[in-house]
Amino acid sequence: MTDGTKSLAEIRGLIVRRLRARRSEIEQAIGGRIKTSVPHPASLENSDYEAGLQEAIVAVVGYSLDAIEKGPDWTGRVPRAAAAQARRAARVGVSLSTIQRRYFAGHREFGEFVTQEIECAGFLNDGEVVHHLRRTQEALLEHLTAAIEREYNHEQESIGGSRRSEIVQKLLSGEPVESAELADLDYEIDGYWHQGLIASGAGVEEIVRRLKGRYGCKCLCVSLNSRVCAWVGMREPLSSNGYLTTTGDAELSVAIGEPGKGFDGWRLTHHQARAAFAVALRRPERIVWYADTRLLAAALQNETLARSLTQRYLVPLSTQGDGDDKLCRTLRTYIDLECNATSTANGLNVGRHTVESRVRNAERLIGSTLRDCLAELDVALRLDELDNRD
Repeated sequence: MTDGTKSLAEIRGLIVRRLRARRSEIEQAIGGRIKTSVPHPASLENSDYEAGLQEAIVAVVGYSLDAIEKGPDWTGRVPRAAAAQARRAARVGVSLSTIQRRYFAGHREFGEFVTQEIECAGFLNDGEVVHHLRRTQEALLEHLTAAIEREYNHEQESIGGSRRSEIVQKLLSGEPVESAELADLDYEIDGYWHQGLIASGAGVEEIVRRLKGRYGCKCLCVSLNSRVCAWVGMREPLSSNGYLTTTGDAELSVAIGEPGKGFDGWRLTHHQARAAFAVALRRPERIVWYADTRLLAAALQNETLARSLTQRYLVPLSTQGDGDDKLCRTLRTYIDLECNATSTANGLNVGRHTVESRVRNAERLIGSTLRDCLAELDVALRLDELDNRD
């Protein structure tokens, strides 16, 4: 209790009732104070922004009255109109410092009305009441400005992402790019080694975060065609494929190009990752390296090549009827194990002579020794595996 008859909550309620009766006057005074003390940039002529400013003032005044009535510990959700105006400000180029100064100016104007009503209600000399209401207003300002800053920064990040995506698209297509645009990327391209990555699915953000943390270097990351495209920039090329692991999400697909230097290398590693991504989407393994799948990726991009390999190798092998699955599986394992018949036999749990017999049969069917067509047969068998998974 303060004056022996009223609690702080009751006094807050009394002050707010008096303020609500003057709400229109308060809104006009705050609008005038803001425009006078923190005017718009001279270049800004945006009717939507002007209308949004007035809507935000009305909403924030109502929010402030609720905050005073409920006390310093209340942290209700910031009005939508205020959040929308913060995002709008980011889009039209109003700085965050300008927004913050306007909130401070509005806070001071609102505080003067509160002080007037404290005096009219007879509590101006009550230190406990004055301190309590001042603390309530300070908590309100802190909560409001923090929320507005988050909205503003989020919108700026979104705008920056779109801007970077546009610049990256121009670079990839070979269009001329201004030096100021390159600076906006905050990423060194010329003279650096780059490794490109394309990914989709849950967990992409974690992979990019780990890329940055792993090397402590610049990482350019944009969204293109609903996929995340990223580049790691280094002064020396990466020497190992083992620097990246997935987060375990079954829907995550990642493709990685080979290291390339300068602008040409930056483009090429991206195109390699894009080619490998077609393989990643079809494989149970969620990370695919272009260096390991370049021929398969090329076949997936070239229908004539894919059909030719099928016709040349798979069609003859399929003449074995029910035995063609065993024959193809034997060849697949034989190639993966570097054409070692003993290892293949152990892997398939069959005899070594069985493996050798199947290999000779395959060579007879395709009319060539495996040694002379190993790479093409390997791609044909892998294409068949991918088709059977689709």
